[in-house]
Amino acid sequence: MFPIVVAIMQWGDDHIHSTDGPPIRLFDKGSQQVLDALTVCVGGEPLALQNVGFEPGPNASSATISEFEKVARKAL
Repeated sequence: MFPIVVAIMQWGDDHIHSTDGPPIRLFDKGSQQVLDALTVCVGGEPLALQNVGFEPGPNASSATISEFEKVARKAL
């Protein structure tokens, strides 16, 4: 949950407080470096949106699976 909170805070910093700077600065206590939200794969490599796929998960409803199938047919 923590990465989600950091990402939302940084989105607000960029879109609401962009001219004045962030109201709260998050940093690593050891290095004093400012934190940055980062999306990575299980192997630790950074990801960009164009490199991310999605598919129904193991608990997907039949409605979700049906929507995915519709999208796949349109892509052909």
